[in-house]
Amino acid sequence: MRRLREHQFPDGMLAVRYRFVHGLYQNALYARLTPTRRAALSRMVAEALLGHYRDRSAEVAAEVAFLFEAARDVTHAVEYFAAAAEHAAQV
Repeated sequence: MRRLREHQFPDGMLAVRYRFVHGLYQNALYARLTPTRRAALSRMVAEALLGHYRDRSAEVAAEVAFLFEAARDVTHAVEYFAAAAEHAAQV
């Protein structure tokens, strides 16, 4: 893993962003996760992002939509895909 940068969420929380050194490492790790675990992790990340962005969730709507899709939560995925489209139209 390679450290990319520090990031501050809108709620003030600090985080460090990392990146895999090579895509093959990422693919190998992803392949080792069971589908149930992948879905659970995707849901947790989506909910964490929404918690950090609260009333600014439109900024991360596309990312959250893909995470909910991976979590097999179609209802929330559609909701955030629509929010992402609205946000993109405003930009």
